[in-house]
Amino acid sequence: MEMGLIPVLKKQATLVAEDPQLQQEINHHLEATRRHAELMRACLERLGDSHLGIKPAEPVVSALSRADGGGADATFHTELIDFVAEHYEIASYRALARLAL
Repeated sequence: MEMGLIPVLKKQATLVAEDPQLQQEINHHLEATRRHAELMRACLERLGDSHLGIKPAEPVVSALSRADGGGADATFHTELIDFVAEHYEIASYRALARLAL
């Protein structure tokens, strides 16, 4: 999920260039997402696995990356996409935590 969100967040940052505060928040989220992706990759490697075979979020990330956030509704679309992605991410981590028990 984290790796898939990186290009989505990059796209969002360019779409809201006229709103420096929102762009700064998206860039902050992008950096946090990069750190999370690295932590997950390192954790999987310590367990002797790889992130390469894990693609359950691919349909969601694909839909988010195709969402048109340009024009007058850029801020609305960006916030909506972030909301959906963040809650999907939370649900994914909760499911992983339950499976790990």
